[in-house]
Amino acid sequence: MIRLLGGLLLLGLLSLVTPASAAIITASGACPDTAAKRSSLGIQFGDLCYRTDTLIFAIWDGTGWRTILTTTSSGVFLQGPAVTAGAGTVNAAAAVQRSVYKSTLTFANFSAAALTADATIATLPAKVRLTGIIADVTTAFTGGAVSAATMVCGKTAGGNEYLVSFDVFTAAILIGDADAELGASITRAGSIQGGDLPSWTATTAAQCRLTTVTANTDALTAGTIIYYLITEAMP
Repeated sequence: MIRLLGGLLLLGLLSLVTPASAAIITASGACPDTAAKRSSLGIQFGDLCYRTDTLIFAIWDGTGWRTILTTTSSGVFLQGPAVTAGAGTVNAAAAVQRSVYKSTLTFANFSAAALTADATIATLPAKVRLTGIIADVTTAFTGGAVSAATMVCGKTAGGNEYLVSFDVFTAAILIGDADAELGASITRAGSIQGGDLPSWTATTAAQCRLTTVTANTDALTAGTIIYYLITEAMP
């Protein structure tokens, strides 16, 4: 997984390299460490070296290889933005821990012989802050004798800490792109340091509840919603 991540990051870093810097070096061991080796490979300013043994990315700055990114089992770490160390031991420097989680659920995930049904869209690990959530209803939730359907999302069963009640029956709709659509834990006024950190020591289920009118949720025959969760993980 780490090697795959490293390869994907390399592709991203290549977008920063100028067209003249065409040489891409994948090395199991040291990056080309002599002038002769660099000359034979056509190394130019800005070229990248990915060391598969240490999972380190380096860039040739004209005089030497400068480490710009390191991947470990603990995450991805940038070399440049790290703050200057103070007293004590630095356990993580410039960790890249912000990510986007995407999950698609359909009406079948909310099927129950009742007017309400819950579904977990993601489980947040301990020390993870939810900084944003978007719900994209691409297909309205309809079918059978159901005459209306709404949804809330939060960190408790039936809770609306993340998204307050919204209509999923009438038409396709995008929710979460306006502050008024967000729950109390993640609104501009209610969030702490730009998000919600539900637990420092335990996992938290981010879940949504579908509520139907007239008929149970298992009467639905259509409905698709895509969730986007933006998170920050403490190293």
